[in-house]
Amino acid sequence: MATDLTLTTKEEDAAPLRGADGEALTFEQKSKIIQDVDEAKRAAKKEQMAMAAKKKAAALGISIKKKDDKDNGQASSSSSASAAGGGAQAVKTLLSPGGKAGDKAKAGDKAESSSSPAGGGVKAALALKSGGKGKVSGGGGAKKGTGGKKKGGLLEKAKEAALEAQPAAAEAPAAEPAPPPETAEERTERLLREERERDEERERAYKEREEQRQEIEMAIIEEERRLRAKEQKKREQEKAERRKQQKFREAAFDGEIDVIKAQLAEWVEETFGATLLGVKVDCMDENKTTPLSEAACAGQTEIVKQLVEHGANINLVNIQNRTPLWRAAFMDKRETAEYLLSVGGDPRLKADSGDSPAMVAPSPELTALFEGWDAAKTDELIAAREKALEGQWVPPPPAEEDQPAGQAGYFLQIGLARFADALDSVTEESDRPILVADLSGKVVTYFEYRDCNLHCYARPADIEPDRLRKGLLGALRYGKPFVLDMMSMDLEEEAIRELFDAVQPKLLDKILSKKIMREEHYLSLVAEGDDEQYNKVFWNEATTKHYTFVLRSKRPLPPEWCAEGFFIIRVA
Repeated sequence: MATDLTLTTKEEDAAPLRGADGEALTFEQKSKIIQDVDEAKRAAKKEQMAMAAKKKAAALGISIKKKDDKDNGQASSSSSASAAGGGAQAVKTLLSPGGKAGDKAKAGDKAESSSSPAGGGVKAALALKSGGKGKVSGGGGAKKGTGGKKKGGLLEKAKEAALEAQPAAAEAPAAEPAPPPETAEERTERLLREERERDEERERAYKEREEQRQEIEMAIIEEERRLRAKEQKKREQEKAERRKQQKFREAAFDGEIDVIKAQLAEWVEETFGATLLGVKVDCMDENKTTPLSEAACAGQTEIVKQLVEHGANINLVNIQNRTPLWRAAFMDKRETAEYLLSVGGDPRLKADSGDSPAMVAPSPELTALFEGWDAAKTDELIAAREKALEGQWVPPPPAEEDQPAGQAGYFLQIGLARFADALDSVTEESDRPILVADLSGKVVTYFEYRDCNLHCYARPADIEPDRLRKGLLGALRYGKPFVLDMMSMDLEEEAIRELFDAVQPKLLDKILSKKIMREEHYLSLVAEGDDEQYNKVFWNEATTKHYTFVLRSKRPLPPEWCAEGFFIIRVA
């Protein structure tokens, strides 16, 4: 096995830099020193391999012979062969191409006179050599005429006996040739090649990381675009619905019966033929005023009947707790008031002012109507209407695509290796602050070594108002994350809000909406005595845009207020 005997980097660094005279060594002198050390190491290695081979041979009982011991080995082999009996020697003589008759006879005599058990084999060999004639003895009952068949078997046995008599020669393992010493040019070329390989590996790793970063960035951008388009479409639909409802309320007040009937017919079609549409016909404005309340106030009795027939809530109050009956009485709309009483309007309900419908009725006739009304009858009418409205149309649950985008869209789960890229991309593209659900528990270490303003909620010194103000101001001024580490504590909105309200009222709202990045808001954090770098002239929008607010928690499931207001990055 080839062994790399070149100097390691540590050995090269330990090489002398100056000679005995104190002069600095030249490149050639350093190379010569390195080569001498290299050759010495190779010689030592070769000697170790030879000693190991000898020990192995001795342990196995193998003798390793040198070239000058060749003759001795041959002599030993010859004596071993003769020890096996005269049969092997006779076979060699018979099979030799230059063998003579005398030699044959001599070999036969020697074989016959030998007391070795191989003598019978020699006689058989002589008989076979003479053409298979004559008797073969020593084999015990051998027959004539079968020499051709027995010849091959006897010769093979004789050869095997001769081979077994010779000891197997042990071959020592050949040592691998030592590689030639590395020249200065080869070493320089090797070092340059290794440096190129390291540069290529760094370039490959950087390219792979850049591709991952761009992949995350594009995924976040596409998700943001999709959510914004979805929210925009939803806002447009809600805006169109609000315009439709406003027009419906105005028509109820103005007595435009055709508009009312057309809109009711449209809603009936949307609900697959349902006629009790209380949820739709009770559409309120910002003052909680319903179309029925508007029609009652204007005395539009026909429209009031249409709305009641389609499931309108008769006793629904507005922001001032005034019922449709109260408003009809206040406006002295006797016909409308009588109808509302007959279908379950409650004359006992008072407004915020403490006045009942009878108390605000301007005419004696209307006042007498309320005073002569039996309240028990109202209870019966209300119970009957509630029973009739049991089959009222109920809106279906919202589809998955109509769920609030903050719960599903503003979410990303990644490993710690990709967290830095995800944090930068979300900071640049998202209009929300970031909540990091640190399931790995290692994100806080990342923030400790990154240029950011980190405040731990569990350390009282970190959450002092002035400390928070300066930390937030510095993050905005120099464009870096402001991190509030909540660890494993509950993410209570009120507790976090009070923390920032101590710095400035409603500061958390500005942080969550990113309004804090506006000039008029971040300059409001500057106090007298702060560093002059916080003066208005030193602020730069290109730097401030890299600021982000990060809430770090070890809890896997954020509360609802965080899901609605933060971009959640879960690091597993």
